[in-house]
Amino acid sequence: MKSNILYIHGFASSPNSRTVRLLELALSEYNIIAPEVSSDVQDSINYINKVINNKEIDLIIGTSLGGFYALSCNNIGIPVVVVNPAVNPTQDLRQFLGENKYLNPRKDKAVSFEFKEYDLNKFRRYEAKLDDKIELNKNLIWAILSNRDETIKKSNDEFFKKRLKESHIIITDEIGHRLEDDYILHDLRDLIINILENDEYRNPELEQDIVYESLNEMEAGPLFESFKTLWPDDEEMKLKYINEIWDDLQRAYSYIGGFATAKTKEELLRKADIWKLCFKNGKLVAFSLYKDTKFGRKSICGATDNTELGKVWFQKIIEEDIREKNRAVYTEVSGKMEHYFRKYNAPLISYELVKQILLGKDIDQEIDIEDEKNQLYDFDKDYHYYRVLKDRNRHRKIMVGNLKGFNQIPLEFYKH
Repeated sequence: MKSNILYIHGFASSPNSRTVRLLELALSEYNIIAPEVSSDVQDSINYINKVINNKEIDLIIGTSLGGFYALSCNNIGIPVVVVNPAVNPTQDLRQFLGENKYLNPRKDKAVSFEFKEYDLNKFRRYEAKLDDKIELNKNLIWAILSNRDETIKKSNDEFFKKRLKESHIIITDEIGHRLEDDYILHDLRDLIINILENDEYRNPELEQDIVYESLNEMEAGPLFESFKTLWPDDEEMKLKYINEIWDDLQRAYSYIGGFATAKTKEELLRKADIWKLCFKNGKLVAFSLYKDTKFGRKSICGATDNTELGKVWFQKIIEEDIREKNRAVYTEVSGKMEHYFRKYNAPLISYELVKQILLGKDIDQEIDIEDEKNQLYDFDKDYHYYRVLKDRNRHRKIMVGNLKGFNQIPLEFYKH
């Protein structure tokens, strides 16, 4: 099966460009997917994210404004190559305020558009998130920067030197602002093939860790790690760890007013049917608790001992929960937890289905503008929603995972 490369064009361009035709020629062994985007940053990034959600994207290329979009979209775990990206669009694009003609034919048949101050200002919230977005995916980002770029006048060299590995920054005199034919056919092609065919770039964050086929294989080794699953009738073992688990949960959920799934330890013992516990030298470092429902095994809470090792093993629990589809594990997440589940390609469960699963719960899709400024991912009305929690505030959520018997659920309700 051919790998899919997503190409995101620049300002006032379209997929009907010479660049796209040359990419299709230079990388004929791959599928080139080139969506048509606009200068409206919110509409464009939402559209790009839908493409990423609905396609198995193996690599993203973005040029100029498309480079900014490529860095700002939901790219976690996907290699990204940007060419002369407009990393400061509120400055870089100011020169285009007013009427602009499209450089290439558009599918929407438009020949010109007006770029307004309002459009420019919409980029500010995305600029504010750019550092965080790059940090989360920095081992999979390459920047090609031209010394002859006359469009993006402010050099991006220092910007990327502070954020990327030196080996991932390519400074060249062989192109101007736009990619040139020979560069696409040779230099860019070689870079793309090297990335796609090199296992080192498949998931670099996991390369340093021991990867087990199953958490059950985490037997005592040099680091003396071990793993236990407690089932509904393992009452004695659960009582042994409930105090430690309760304290970790209170700390982990303090940012939303405290742990709300259960009011007491006794209630948590009743609710949580299955427990996954990770240990080092006999000390509990990470855990996840589950409740059996008609939709599958719902992960109702989890936490770590706040150590780096605990965080590593907690991510391994997530990875296995997603990989083992037959276990039908699903959960509600927000913030960084959404990032971790997306990192392991967790299926996203549509809001239409969430309303059925959470029937009777206080959920809605009325966007909180201030809250959205702090989110890593743009609000997607197909998946995101708000829910009132223990602190009586509304918190943005998304439901992810595998559902029991999802083949019986209409496919339009179950999107990956």
